[in-house]
Amino acid sequence: MTYLLLWNERSTNRRYAKEARRYVNSIVPHSTLREWRRQITSQAAIVLFLAVSFVLTLMGPFETGQTVRAVPRFGYWLVILLSTYSVGFFVSIFVNARMGALGAKWLGFGVTGLITGAAVSLVVIILNAVLLGFWPTPAQFPFVVGNTFAIAFAVAVVFAVLSADTNVPETIAPDPTQPPLLDRLPFEKRGALYALSVEDHYVKIYTSQGTHMLLMRLSDAIREVGQTKGLQVHRSHWVATAAIKSVQRRGDGAIIILTSDEAIPVSRRYIAALRDAGLLPKAAHG
Repeated sequence: MTYLLLWNERSTNRRYAKEARRYVNSIVPHSTLREWRRQITSQAAIVLFLAVSFVLTLMGPFETGQTVRAVPRFGYWLVILLSTYSVGFFVSIFVNARMGALGAKWLGFGVTGLITGAAVSLVVIILNAVLLGFWPTPAQFPFVVGNTFAIAFAVAVVFAVLSADTNVPETIAPDPTQPPLLDRLPFEKRGALYALSVEDHYVKIYTSQGTHMLLMRLSDAIREVGQTKGLQVHRSHWVATAAIKSVQRRGDGAIIILTSDEAIPVSRRYIAALRDAGLLPKAAHG
């Protein structure tokens, strides 16, 4: 029986390691795709894309006003905006995750701009060839690529800087008792820390003000809980002790119900930690 348990645990660990490698090597994790879909289909984004496409249709820059009729021109600019926004979004996620891990935030802004500029330039050239049948001549190529690259680079850097959590209001003194992890959250989501859960490359942060996804590892997030007392209850979950409403045994594991009514699973490996914390009855010894 002991051999079978050890074999099962090793098999589980191998499956987990294989799954972890698959997620690490994945270029576009599912949570990133969900966030992209959420942003690009939001009412504000749709209105903005349509409005900017309409303005560009009226302006007809880069000679599109003379070479393309109004309705196709509107569709052309809408496709250009959607494509270049998507390229910039995924490049920004990819670069910031790696440069942020190295602590090179400002270098990351520049790298984001460079890669986004190059990628967007390539996308625009391909779309021009497919949609308009236009391929720049050797004489036109530096002008077309230079303009597109410069605009995309500037926009990418500006958005990267604005979206980074780099500014702390001078009128608000930082609270030394607040978990450093909360500084990464939007102001309206900062509250009592309840739990942390892994979803793809992201960590889902549970607070008294709701939930928020951060692109980081669970181990790094746990290091930033500060003075909040808690314990890891699963390889993918950590909970704050004060946020536990009840604990229910389920087979070899357990389920923790938070004060916000979310359910957090406890694996068999961490049952002893719950007992040591006084959250489960001590095992009887006979």
